[in-house]
Amino acid sequence: MITFASVGALGAVLNLLIMAALLGVGAHYLAASIVATELTILSNFLLHERLVFHDRLGSRPFMHRLLASFGFNNIETLLRIPVLMLLVSQLQINSIVAQAATLAVAFVLRFAFTSSVIYRNRPEISPPRTAHRTEERAA
Repeated sequence: MITFASVGALGAVLNLLIMAALLGVGAHYLAASIVATELTILSNFLLHERLVFHDRLGSRPFMHRLLASFGFNNIETLLRIPVLMLLVSQLQINSIVAQAATLAVAFVLRFAFTSSVIYRNRPEISPPRTAHRTEERAA
């Protein structure tokens, strides 16, 4: 979990830097949030593959892991956007601070889903048993 959290922290910093850069060139905070999130979904996935779950890569095909990660993280993003909007427009919280808060809260969900669904260890299938008959021979 420590390595997962480290990748998540790096992804969050990257997300916030991208968002700040986009805001700096005049992008709306929602567009900046979505672009930053999409880019960091991909970078986090690749880092998880390489650093966190490298011992579980055989559990599922690469495309299955990629699509599951991308799908889950985009659903999670769709759930975070209204919260971000509430924090920024109603509570007047800075959009970067609000983005950081929503990313932090979502961390636990991302860890639970990623470790238990995308990279879960699949039980090994043992070969079928063959019946062995021992016959006693009378001497």
